[in-house]
Amino acid sequence: MNKGFLFWALGFLALVAFAAGLWIDPMDIDSAQYASLSREMADSGNYVHLLLRGNDYLDKPPLLFWISAASFELFGVSNPGFKWFPLLSAFFAVYATYRLGRLLYGERSGIFAALLLGTCQAWFLFTLDLRTDTLLSAWVIGSVWKLAEFKAKGRTVDALMGGVFAGLAMLSKGPLGLMIPLLSIGGSIVFERDFKTLLRPSWYWALALAFALLIPMAWGLYTQFDLHPEKAVLMPTPNGLEARSGVSGLRFFFWEQSFGRISGENAWRDSSGPFFFVHNFLWAFMPWSLFAVVALGWKLLREISAVRRGDTGDWLALSGLLIPFVALSASQYKLPHYIFPLFPFAALITAQFFSESSRRTAWGRGMNMALAALPIAVSAALSGVLLFWVFRGPMPVLGLALAAFGLAVYSLLRGSGAERLILACGLASVGVNLVLNLHFYPRLLGYQAGTQLAKRLTAEGADSSNTAYLAVHAYSFDFGMKSSIPVRAELSDLKPRDRYVVVDAKGLSSMRQAGFELGRILEVPQYPATQLSGDFLNPRTRARALKRWYGIEIVRFPES
Repeated sequence: MNKGFLFWALGFLALVAFAAGLWIDPMDIDSAQYASLSREMADSGNYVHLLLRGNDYLDKPPLLFWISAASFELFGVSNPGFKWFPLLSAFFAVYATYRLGRLLYGERSGIFAALLLGTCQAWFLFTLDLRTDTLLSAWVIGSVWKLAEFKAKGRTVDALMGGVFAGLAMLSKGPLGLMIPLLSIGGSIVFERDFKTLLRPSWYWALALAFALLIPMAWGLYTQFDLHPEKAVLMPTPNGLEARSGVSGLRFFFWEQSFGRISGENAWRDSSGPFFFVHNFLWAFMPWSLFAVVALGWKLLREISAVRRGDTGDWLALSGLLIPFVALSASQYKLPHYIFPLFPFAALITAQFFSESSRRTAWGRGMNMALAALPIAVSAALSGVLLFWVFRGPMPVLGLALAAFGLAVYSLLRGSGAERLILACGLASVGVNLVLNLHFYPRLLGYQAGTQLAKRLTAEGADSSNTAYLAVHAYSFDFGMKSSIPVRAELSDLKPRDRYVVVDAKGLSSMRQAGFELGRILEVPQYPATQLSGDFLNPRTRARALKRWYGIEIVRFPES
């Protein structure tokens, strides 16, 4: 069994895993919220002012919503319609990483970097549970690739393309989309003492082009918020939505949402310490994280030694990884996916280590085998737990997983060369994500009440004209119903048109006590899919981790 076959097997199984994620329902809260906002934008045709359930929305930039809304208008509202372009952007990030690796370190390193990035856990996760960081990651590494091409070859078109990608990155998630390319390219210019390159006017044309792309968004923010300081804008905070007046949309985008988290002006704060991203990197960059730690130390020593010898060294990937990593670690609010856009740089450094470091000693071969065996064993064990304990899985999924892990072990046993190690760990990563995307997440979403009630109530004849919430809400239900379903805060707020009502156990009890005559009652379990706990994962204790939601039919309102 040659390496060519194993690479084709790795690519095929990875595509199966990625494609399976297209059909998985958006998860509450963020992904389902973005899908609902995009659907609302498609319905209204208003791409200038962002609205969520009819209220002014000021949180994330609009690019994901623009793309998803256009997709919904063209192909209809569906899970694949929401996810297909971000998935393609993740593939583009893999390609851009390959091209940048080829430019910096040669063809072999470029291929390695692409394989590492495309099979790391983060890339599977944020194409499944879609965030704005998916697009951000693609445009950031695209920008760095083209700007590095310009720095090396001097072609103006590369600089302009780098500016376009930086602008798209800012439209995806704010100024961070510009800061990461600036820190990466700027760090390489400073550390390599290549200051003469700053005299090239194309750098500044690229910067101007990046900001020019923000004009439609900036106009929308200005006319929606800055021209109307009297508005009471519902701002997301850790304690829920809070009304604020005098809000400047432009200041929020260019300062408060990003830099304000470091200065303390942003309301979002948590108790995460300065090393929060360190341990999150270890799981999110699996199965490559242990190799990456070794590679980072190797790379730092290599470049410091080069500087001591009087050489300039190679600092682009190091600057793109370490400087933003430290800056993000200073933020007062952190989530694991905030560092995902830095993973292409980690892949580049690790790929260079695989390609260039000496592994001819017995100690080096043994270390690499151990670093590869551990993530393979962990991935296989996790897959077994998910398939045989958490939710018992079907035979086809088990067969695909066994094929992936069998090929991984075979590749590892055939030797400790770079290609064999990458194949082995990559196949193991694909194996566990086949289990996740074909089995675990579809079963998990059976416990997302909004998604399940939307499917079942739609089959009963519920639609936006005859359905309401009572004191609960789920964006997944809105997306499944393809409408912003009204929320009734109290029993007295229910309308005669509300034939179907979504309630929790407390709401159902209050309706019975108030004398409502109820018809069909659909009961579904409710658990937040993005907040897994031991109680939920353990089949013996799962019941106590669940709440109950109901889709009820009102036959007759109580006599007044």
